[in-house]
Parts: sequence; structure tokens; C-alpha cells
Amino acid sequence: TEPEALDGVASASPRIASPSPAVAGPSQPELEQAALQLADLMLACLSRPERTVADAALDYFININTVPVHHRLPQLRSAVFASAVPLLLRQACYAPNFTSWDDEEEDEESFYAFRDNQLAELLECCYGMLGQQYLALISQAASSAPTWQQYEAALYCLR
Repeated sequence: TEPEALDGVASASPRIASPSPAVAGPSQPELEQAALQLADLMLACLSRPERTVADAALDYFININTVPVHHRLPQLRSAVFASAVPLLLRQACYAPNFTSWDDEEEDEESFYAFRDNQLAELLECCYGMLGQQYLALISQAASSAPTWQQYEAALYCLR
């Protein structure tokens, strides 16, 4: 299934984030290009509304963060995490027409488990990589939030 395939990709991400010239097979530029394409794919997965797809993409970014920054490709340092923040804000939101859990398709327990486990861990990684830039991105999202759900998500991301 799609989420299971993404889980396999996510677990390989530390090896992909810092391609070693000693690896036999594709050339270094080809490995670097593949790593950047994979990062773009994972950002696209984060933008999907399906939690299972986004959850697997979160694993990718969390795993990338296990590679020391100086061993990563430059594009897989702060830039990719800055690109992820707006997508993570969307993932943190309650449904647009949320009034109560009784009226929602999504289970309350799974929503909070997703936010408080995987999402919270990646938000910490983003803050660690971006520092002041993270706070500026979240602050800007809060100040321009057109709905209470988006405002609440921004406040959640500051915790």
C-alpha cells in the first residue's frame, strides 16, 4: 500500500541525505539529484490531506534529522525544513468546519496522537534547524490566519 511504501522510503532517508562517494553504483551527482527529488516528493506527501501519507513523510524528515548537518547536502539542511513548516501547520489544523468530534470523520484519539507524537517531534526538529526563522514563520502564520483552526494550529506549533 502507499503508506507502507513511504515507510520504506522514510527509513532509507538518512543514507540518501548524505550520499557517500564510496558507494558503488550511480555517480555522486546522480545520488544527490535523487536525494533532492526524494525530498521534493516527501514535501508533496506532507501537503496531502491523508494522515497516513503525511505520517510517513514525517518519518522521512525526522530520519533526515539524524544525519549530522555538515554531512547533509546543503539543500537538505535548513531550506527543506523551512519548506516543510507551512505544510506542517496545515497538518496541525482541525478540520475547516470543525465544531465537535461527534460530527467529524476523523477520530479524536488518532488526531491527537498524530499531533502530539509524530508532528510534535518534527516541529522540534524544525525549530532546531531554523531557530528564529521558525518562530518568524509561525508568527506570520498566526497573524495572517483567516480561521480559528489555522490560528490554533500556529499556537500549537509554538508550544
